[in-house]
Amino acid sequence: NKCLHNAKYDLHMAKNAGIDIKGKIFDTLPASKICRAWALTHSLLDNAKEIDEGVTEFEYMVDSYKQQNRVTNYALIDRDLMTQYTGADTWNGFYVCKRLARIAHEHEADGWMDLCWLENEVIKITFFAERDGVLVDANYEQPLIEALKKQAADAEAKVYEEAGCFFNMNSGQQLEQVLMFMGYGDLIKYNKPTDTMLAKGITKGNPKFRAADKERMIAEGCKILEDIQTYQKAEKLLNSFAVKLYTMNDANNRVHCSYNTVEAKTGRFSISMPSFQNMPRRGESRIRKAFIAPKGYTIYELDYASQESKIMVHYSRSEYLIEALHEGKDIHKIFASMIFDVPYETVTKDQRQIAKSVEFAIVYGAGAAKVAQMSGIREDEAKQVMADVRKRMPEVNAFIKTANNIAKERKWVKTVRGRQVYVEKDREYACVNYIVQGSAADCTKTALVRINKYLRANNYKTKFILQVHDSCMFYVADDEADIIVPKLLYLMAETELFR
Repeated sequence: NKCLHNAKYDLHMAKNAGIDIKGKIFDTLPASKICRAWALTHSLLDNAKEIDEGVTEFEYMVDSYKQQNRVTNYALIDRDLMTQYTGADTWNGFYVCKRLARIAHEHEADGWMDLCWLENEVIKITFFAERDGVLVDANYEQPLIEALKKQAADAEAKVYEEAGCFFNMNSGQQLEQVLMFMGYGDLIKYNKPTDTMLAKGITKGNPKFRAADKERMIAEGCKILEDIQTYQKAEKLLNSFAVKLYTMNDANNRVHCSYNTVEAKTGRFSISMPSFQNMPRRGESRIRKAFIAPKGYTIYELDYASQESKIMVHYSRSEYLIEALHEGKDIHKIFASMIFDVPYETVTKDQRQIAKSVEFAIVYGAGAAKVAQMSGIREDEAKQVMADVRKRMPEVNAFIKTANNIAKERKWVKTVRGRQVYVEKDREYACVNYIVQGSAADCTKTALVRINKYLRANNYKTKFILQVHDSCMFYVADDEADIIVPKLLYLMAETELFR
């Protein structure tokens, strides 16, 4: 067994030096986040401070040396001091590992030890995914970037032509002036003035230009806002994804992103450099087309259908909803049927979309404005729909109220695998999101570990490459597809954690 803190970094450094670290690893970073979920920081030093045996003085000595000698490069620090410093880190890692492993064992009934081993397995899975990278189509770079540049330029020119002047589209103040000049001033709503504003004699707050406000104004005929959104979307796709993607690929046209497996306190994945988690969904497929499979492989994407809504049903304990899911019914149509009091078979596409937006609002603690923006209905209609949900689905309402009460009383909630998530003061409304999102992360990670064990045990060429939103992507070897694809579907499906 190997004890490390932030193991993936050490795995990469060792691999760069031609060393493979084999056997089990116990990473004290995720262990700290599981066993010290209440803590604000999880560094090795902060963990060591809580232990009588902790060796912390050399950390402060090195910091003092760097400050006094104005150096940041560790190679320039006195070697004897660095020897003591690195030795202290090793002992701290050992002492912290012993303590956290003991705490995890003491809470074995709560699932903490299993969670620690789950996170350690996920670290190894993502390490290999980072090393392999994702192949991008070199021939797609220029057409993609040129198309997005043209779309952005055309939209920008159209906006300025409509406005009759140049202005900063990201400035609320300048946008307000342009809209008033164009005759849309009566559509603008304003925030309440702050105390500082009132002290200066300003009686009107800043204009409201949230996404929901813009959608409302577009629906009321403010076409220029729609063209501004087209421009901003093209700019974001261009700069945040297209250009960045092709500046980060290596000599073999592979992009090596960085997985953050426990950065989010709910345990959810995040991916940086580039931020694949923010990659546009299927409605905007141009960025996804940049990713290709190596010769002899095909990219398969396995997506959890309505994962978070189904988890919410699990926690609501609603016998009707659970039975309907067991019958294979669509969760969004089930909700729509109950909200609008219509037979399941007659639910329209619009009703299903409104129900889906309400589910999103429940899970994420969003309000009527967000529901209105997502579904295209008025805000007052959204408020009424949300009220109907609470009335017609008492089990779901009871779950929300219970979760909020628990969060207020004990300041934390837990996921399906026992991960504790602490709730910030005055943000108790987010506790449902923490429970559902954290349980979704537990589900996905559990499935990935199952799949990885299966692939490695049978020495298959198929490999995991990416986890984006609620889906996992694989390079499936073409000569293995007939066996592997059904097996992946089986191993991804969750049959144990939820009702």
